[in-house]
Amino acid sequence: MRRRRSQIWRLGWIASVLLAIAATILPLASHSAPPSNRCQIDRSRQLLSSSTEVPIAQQVHPLPASWADLPQTGNHYLEAIAPSRYGYLVWAVSPLCVYVEPASLGSTAEEQRQQQWQQAVNQALADWQPYFDLQLVSDPAKADISIWRRSPPLRRNAEGQLDRARTAETTLLFYREGDRALPRYRIDLGLTQGFAGLVSTARHELGHAFGLWGHSDQPEDVMYVAQSSRNIQLTERDLETLRRLYQQPTQLGWPLPRSENRRPE
Repeated sequence: MRRRRSQIWRLGWIASVLLAIAATILPLASHSAPPSNRCQIDRSRQLLSSSTEVPIAQQVHPLPASWADLPQTGNHYLEAIAPSRYGYLVWAVSPLCVYVEPASLGSTAEEQRQQQWQQAVNQALADWQPYFDLQLVSDPAKADISIWRRSPPLRRNAEGQLDRARTAETTLLFYREGDRALPRYRIDLGLTQGFAGLVSTARHELGHAFGLWGHSDQPEDVMYVAQSSRNIQLTERDLETLRRLYQQPTQLGWPLPRSENRRPE
């Protein structure tokens, strides 16, 4: 009887030790597992200067499976789309994290204009959503594309005179994020237009942020060079150009060599 009690006590002691070890290991394992959504985590970024080279060959990323139904009409303006110093501006990560400057929730005329602006931007994002996995974030530091409610700064021409005011502008920088070089865009969109014009302009500027770094010569296209007060919709020509763009080579989004990853900027 005494021997049996000793065996039971010994088994109980072993079980308690195993439980203690498991209690130590399991939290560490769960803590080390990164979230699957890149928009929900803090991502380290290093700005790539204009002289920084990426030592990998330009390659073509596979098209997203959801693009199988995009039009293939042969009518496009890809020749007007400019590549960057790292190749064509192709997104090869998903989801894309988008920050939209929030509007005030009051009822004054200014606050209602802000709310209309936000509705217009959300409509433009919804129009591009079938082609890109877009996720809104509340922190601009986590955004791949940030959209701000302000007019672009005035510029001076070669003669030193101020150019005419613009309603919107998209600017581009390149960063090293993890083991890849990626673009990052900022869109400044002012409040100077009506709702239809705001939606069209937001669609146009988002087109730049999705890689259409150029303009169409056809006024019915979203990416037409001149902004319109009309509600211009995405055309088959816009989408055919987008499809062809994402079949072009780029260094963006491809893993960098290990030695390049460790080199400080």
